[in-house]
Amino acid sequence: METTTTRRAGLQRYTFDHKTLASAKSLPHLVFDWTRDNPSSWAGGTIDFDYQKGRIMMNGSWYSSFGVRTQEYEANRYKGFSCIDLLHGSQTIAKAGLWAGDRFGQDTKLIGQTHANLSQNFIGSDPIQSGALVSFANAA
Repeated sequence: METTTTRRAGLQRYTFDHKTLASAKSLPHLVFDWTRDNPSSWAGGTIDFDYQKGRIMMNGSWYSSFGVRTQEYEANRYKGFSCIDLLHGSQTIAKAGLWAGDRFGQDTKLIGQTHANLSQNFIGSDPIQSGALVSFANAA
């Protein structure tokens, strides 16, 4: 994995070793975590996966990890956006979908699902963790 940053964006490139891929028993996978952060401050957002373009678009809002929390939707929150382009070169997507889980045993993987819209549960439970999964048919 190679990473670099610009003033307003982060760039990542994943390279899979051909020798390792040839001997692997499964396809290479990437997991994109949309909601989880250390102080569990995620407050809601949407995720869209365009399989034809190989593009994942995520957005959400998070509480500040310091200061007082309020229940007002916009107060003390910041918004984040992410656009992930997966298909540059000769890669092809073998399988993709969205996932969700929590510490109580929810473990959902929705292959082919293209959209999710989640909001925070104010009734005291932990937030659902969610994101996108993708595996490549070839990673050259």
